[in-house]
Amino acid sequence: MDTSSRSDSQGSRPVAPADRGTAILVDPTATLPDVLRLARSRDAGGELLRAIGGHRRWGRDLLVREALVRNPTTPLDVALRFVSELTWKGLVGVLSCALIHPQVRRRAMDRLKLKLRELTSGERTSLAREAPADVGALLLGVCAPDRELGAVLDNGRLRETDLLAAIGQSLAPEALRQVAAHPRWRDRYVVVRALAMCDRAPADLAIPLLDHLHVQDLREAAAFSRLSEALRAEARRLLSERTQNPYHPRTGTSSS
Repeated sequence: MDTSSRSDSQGSRPVAPADRGTAILVDPTATLPDVLRLARSRDAGGELLRAIGGHRRWGRDLLVREALVRNPTTPLDVALRFVSELTWKGLVGVLSCALIHPQVRRRAMDRLKLKLRELTSGERTSLAREAPADVGALLLGVCAPDRELGAVLDNGRLRETDLLAAIGQSLAPEALRQVAAHPRWRDRYVVVRALAMCDRAPADLAIPLLDHLHVQDLREAAAFSRLSEALRAEARRLLSERTQNPYHPRTGTSSS
């Protein structure tokens, strides 16, 4: 029997003999745990995994479909077909897997982004506390300020790069205030800089933050046409003050 890996699979595991798996699929007394073990096995082989997906009974089961999508050795066309039919919990499970094919991950992200808005506030908050990094990035765009957003910001898996992108692109003024007050993020220079340079930040939030910027970033703020005149004027004032005092602790260049 050919033991080479399939070219259309998500991974490169060798195809294992499938006699036992085939027997389970034709056995009317087979149970869901039996089939799930097969669907999750990276040694099952692409043809057996495809057969599970096409099985009249087991191919319709959502748990089996999720197991197939999460298995990196499932043929790519099978995984792509099933990922669009998963529940939001199933999609989160898929995105928590490190070895998922990039095409499957992108489709799962797109599907989950639509489903997140349909969740209750309690469901989003609960998800935000334990969400993997990719899901945390999506939640930043849909979570309401206060409890929901607080749960996202508390999540240790949230990436700084995703938060910076949300500050620059989508977070509402009240959400920006919450980020600025959060103990995990408020002292990170790159976050302070992003908040100070955000044209959606309220003036009473952004102006005090300018005093924390280094000269190089103050120059950028003073010339940034999307900022209000009040912010640019304050940036110019601080620049003049730093120029007159070369020993000011923030006269140096920007750092992260």
